[in-house]
Amino acid sequence: MSQEKDENQFQTLIKLDPGQRYRFAIQKFIETEEVWSLAEDQLWAVGQDPMGRQFLPIWPHPDLANRCRTNNWTGYHPR
Repeated sequence: MSQEKDENQFQTLIKLDPGQRYRFAIQKFIETEEVWSLAEDQLWAVGQDPMGRQFLPIWPHPDLANRCRTNNWTGYHPR
């Protein structure tokens, strides 16, 4: 049942527009005082935007970070 609830919450979250997702993340960072990313050993997952600028993706919960373990990040884990 908890997994179903989590999946419903996730589906609701991804339907928010970018501004609403941003506000949700900032609020969770403040509430939990935690920021999650993906790492493999001493390497952090790094993204790149269409302009070639690199960024460190962050999430407000390890489950959200875990959902992004795809492509080049399959060996990475929330940390």
